[in-house]
Amino acid sequence: MKQKGTDIQAYGKIILLGEHSVVYDRPALAVGIKGGVILDSIEPAEGPAVLDVTDWDLSCDDTSSEDIGLILRIAKNVVGGTGFKASFSSCLPVGAGLGSSAALSVALVEAAAHAAGKKVKRNDIRVTAHLMEKVFHGTPSGLDDTLAAYGGLCLFRKDGWDSNPVSQFLGASFDSGMESISPEAVRIDARLPSFVLGHSGETSPTRKMVAMVRDKFNEDEAGTQALFDEISELVKTGALAVISGDNTALGKSMLKNHQLLYQLGLSTEKLDAMVDMAVKNGALGAKLTGGGGGGCAVALAPGREREVASGWKKNGHECWIASENGIEAF
Repeated sequence: MKQKGTDIQAYGKIILLGEHSVVYDRPALAVGIKGGVILDSIEPAEGPAVLDVTDWDLSCDDTSSEDIGLILRIAKNVVGGTGFKASFSSCLPVGAGLGSSAALSVALVEAAAHAAGKKVKRNDIRVTAHLMEKVFHGTPSGLDDTLAAYGGLCLFRKDGWDSNPVSQFLGASFDSGMESISPEAVRIDARLPSFVLGHSGETSPTRKMVAMVRDKFNEDEAGTQALFDEISELVKTGALAVISGDNTALGKSMLKNHQLLYQLGLSTEKLDAMVDMAVKNGALGAKLTGGGGGGCAVALAPGREREVASGWKKNGHECWIASENGIEAF
């Protein structure tokens, strides 16, 4: 029997500071996008697991030789081989650096468990989603699947915070407003402004960009490590800015982070132009977000969101406003 209204959903993500360096055990600051992928209907079925995401023009079953077929087989095996038919909707563009694959992975595991009548712990869902992310991206940090599963505003470190606690990293003691949601992630209880997202119109596989940075690291480890260290300091400055509500400082950190990502070869002419245009239209800061080489730019522009989005849209960029309530097309 087809079931609707299960409230199963997973978060997309916006990396505010720290992409790519996070793969090398530097911290990153990111926020979840509510309602990134939402389960519309699910029913148990004999035979294969079947997936439909109308918003992405995606329809597939677990007999496919494509990556998505393997993803479906992983989800099916987690719940003992029970087949299912699942339909999802999404507000996220694909290949835009907003965590669409991780959100689908998390929602898919939870939906498969629901169809099989089984309960799976949230962290177990995340762990399985991380395996799926490896299929999509090769060597993911775990940031995307963590945000997809838990949402919120998080400081993330791939190898965990035990050896360098968040309070030590930030250089201050915080007895409240912090919640450890996994060994790798700490949620910060802070109110964020809205962010403007714009798509460059270019796509580039995250796997490709991660490999490019790894090549750069292997060719010039000292120089690349120095860039990662600078990014890490920006994550610290940005996190402290978020905690204190200092949007100006957060914006400056975002702009500097974009410059460092440019030095890593991750930006494009279109993304650079979008950052410049956002600042001219009143943004406190802007940067590429996600894997780079295309995808989206994010802008912090309290009170000027419409002006930034309008400027981008006039130049042919698809735009959204992301808030604590989710993401809406502009």
